[in-house]
This record gives sequence, structure tokens and C-alpha cells, in this order.
Amino acid sequence: MSRRWLLAWNTFGFIDLISALVVGILYSDTPLGILSSGTATTTLMVTFPVSLIPTFFVPLFLLLHLLTFKRIAALGASPSASRDATTLHHEVTPGPAVRGRRAS
Repeated sequence: MSRRWLLAWNTFGFIDLISALVVGILYSDTPLGILSSGTATTTLMVTFPVSLIPTFFVPLFLLLHLLTFKRIAALGASPSASRDATTLHHEVTPGPAVRGRRAS
């Protein structure tokens, strides 16, 4: 995958998360919720299982996007960084012998 496509895809994901946050705030039951008409609100987002999305997963994915931007910048900065990324990929990806092994 080229660096340009990775940067474009990561930028799209980051903008998507930011726009979801902005829309969530604009439809909330707060003074900032100027689009909240009473019928479409974010009231459901404060109940337990669903509340994990805005409070845990969105910040986590924003952090992962920022770390990916940092990694993309490092890949473009020096040839040794791209070599390190290739090495990391090969260390993480299991080979055919590992995939075919059964647990005892």
C-alpha cells in the first residue's frame, strides 16, 4: 500500500470521527445542542452499553489515528524508518509454520 493512500485513508477516518463528535454535540441536550429539536437527540448515548462509544472508543480511535499519522510521518522522514516498519511487519505477521501449528 502506498504512503499516499494510507495518508488519505487515515485522514478520511480522522475527519469522520471529528464530524461524528461535532454532530453529536450539535444534537445533544446541552446549550451547544442547537440542532436538537426534541425528536432527534443523543439521549440514548448516555445509557451504559452505548455510552462506551463516545467515552472510550472514539477517543481511542482518535489516538490511534494520531499515532498512525506519526508513523506515516516517520516512514517518509528516513529510509531506516521504512526498514523498521518492514521489520516490525515481519515480526508481527506469523509465518506458515506458526499458522499451521495446533495447540496441544
